[in-house]
Amino acid sequence: MSFGVFEVRLAPGASRSAVLDAASTPPLALLEWSERDGLTFVSLQGVRCADEVEKRLAGVPGVEEADTVISGLQAALSLSPVRLPDVEAATLPDVLAAYQKFGLACIRQVGSAAVLDRVRAQCDEEVRELMSGYGDFRAEMSVEQQFATRGKRRVDRLLQPGSTARAVCMEFFHSTTLPALAASLLSDFLVDASLIFSLPGAEDQLWHADGPHTGTPYGFCAFVPLIPITPVVGCTQFWPCSQGRSLLGCGPVAAYLGLALDGLVDAGDALVYDYNLMHRGMANTSDVMRPILQFFVYDPKLYREDTNYTYTSGQSQK
Repeated sequence: MSFGVFEVRLAPGASRSAVLDAASTPPLALLEWSERDGLTFVSLQGVRCADEVEKRLAGVPGVEEADTVISGLQAALSLSPVRLPDVEAATLPDVLAAYQKFGLACIRQVGSAAVLDRVRAQCDEEVRELMSGYGDFRAEMSVEQQFATRGKRRVDRLLQPGSTARAVCMEFFHSTTLPALAASLLSDFLVDASLIFSLPGAEDQLWHADGPHTGTPYGFCAFVPLIPITPVVGCTQFWPCSQGRSLLGCGPVAAYLGLALDGLVDAGDALVYDYNLMHRGMANTSDVMRPILQFFVYDPKLYREDTNYTYTSGQSQK
């Protein structure tokens, strides 16, 4: 089975359903539909040549352009599956090696267990505050509260400089190898700390990368779960080696070919990934909340974080 991903540009007011009908007619099958920068991305399974898709979509009213296969997809599909033991690393050189090869590294019990207990206590306080004011986390992004919904029953709470919660989380950050990793990867860096809560009933996210592809690495994220991560409570699923490639809309291909890695780790472990790596949060089908401590470490000369939150970069601190 071969795959193709095509950029389809629709005329204003054109019917998306007509394109969906054409794309979903055998031997083609729609995997995913997404939009970015005015372009509609259609992921198709069962495509044997670009001409077949271009001919099919070019005949649909309202389609202005159906480009060729996105560059980088075929190279990504030639990768071998990567499993969690492949990305595990204990020493800084090994972490760097895994990160640079896969765009992902797993560090077991990355920091102080005693400080992590205090992080959990602060997390409980944040949850109580958010639940009292926003219920099931359906609220829109808020400038004052600095939190954003990331899909149904999933919220990302940015911790503000000067807050007790951020101070405790940054104490944990400095008990880990993450500052040394940042110093090895970036000429200068700032750190955002946030808490991500996925309530029971949270659904699978779409595949995505957290930041734009600029051609120059500029930052990484570290996820530190506060409870053990199981298939029932839900994990983060990664596509190793997808960083630096234009693969938006291609995520379902990773799962279909067995290239997706499930981040099933213990509380206190860290999953460190390139900010451009394709990933998605999985559904929480349990009856407990899934809390994760997140650090975003980036070079302020190369990146301004004004997309994932409502603040402007520069409020972060080391």
